[in-house]
Amino acid sequence: MATSDRVDARAADPAARNASAEQKLAAVNELIPYVLLMRRGPERARFEESIARRIGVSLGALRGEIAVRQRSARISKSWAAADGCAAPRRRRRQANGG
Repeated sequence: MATSDRVDARAADPAARNASAEQKLAAVNELIPYVLLMRRGPERARFEESIARRIGVSLGALRGEIAVRQRSARISKSWAAADGCAAPRRRRRQANGG
């Protein structure tokens, strides 16, 4: 396990240290949509690291959960388009005013 993947109990929020696994999972699920709004890069990496440190979860587990959520979002978009749920195309106006 890499040093960055270890959870430093001293760095975690005191409330997060005593939180149950369900509470930590709920916090991760609440924050992942905000992570997905960011472009990949150093800012997003720092945000992910701060979330992992603050909640008291491993960075590898957090990034794994983010990757799963990213894949499922892509798949659901492709299924919606395949099922005809995509927005209908606008009709062009006819030149004769109709």
